[in-house]
Amino acid sequence: MIHPALLLALPLAICSPASAPWTTPSAEARSDLEAVYGSAATWPEFYAGAEARRAVWERNWTQGQVPEDLLERARATGGPWKILAITEAACSDSVNTIPYLALLAEALESTELRVVNATVGRPWMEAHRSPDGRASTPTVLLLDGDWQIRGCWIEQPVGLQAFWLDVVARNAMTQEVGRKMAWYEEEAGQETLREFVEVMEAAHTDSPICPGLVPAG
Repeated sequence: MIHPALLLALPLAICSPASAPWTTPSAEARSDLEAVYGSAATWPEFYAGAEARRAVWERNWTQGQVPEDLLERARATGGPWKILAITEAACSDSVNTIPYLALLAEALESTELRVVNATVGRPWMEAHRSPDGRASTPTVLLLDGDWQIRGCWIEQPVGLQAFWLDVVARNAMTQEVGRKMAWYEEEAGQETLREFVEVMEAAHTDSPICPGLVPAG
């Protein structure tokens, strides 16, 4: 377990990059998803290079588990699916969520996960914001075989948002980050996995879950 003093010393703002004018991806940016995904890092590539918060990345990847019932539900959504995770290694939310989504993708024959940084992913972060209006990492897009966004998952599980959004509003992240990391360690990715499988199920039934997504047609 990481000592709380070390947690406080780690960067916090990276999870909510500096505010920018509200924009939506241009037609060119939307059509670029295939190219962005094609040049994105595979999970092994990203994981090997993730130096910030290294011990937490390793713990969550090597010790994380995907419950069989969630695997079965995910398999039932068909596919093929592609998961594009917009993230930064230093982000406290990313290190506690993305490894579990990588485990899920690894266990599904029809699903692949790739990773890009916040600079590349900025248009989609701005289009699909957190409940309190921030462009944040991680922003995770679920893409179909035609490179259409069929769902997305933003920043952190709802159970954590129940207290963390108020922390952000009070600008008390530094004081409360230990509490957040303790919540993540105890929860061990289960809410993230459940919520993302729900995103997959909604995509399968053409009722996408994704803030900011404008239905086609």
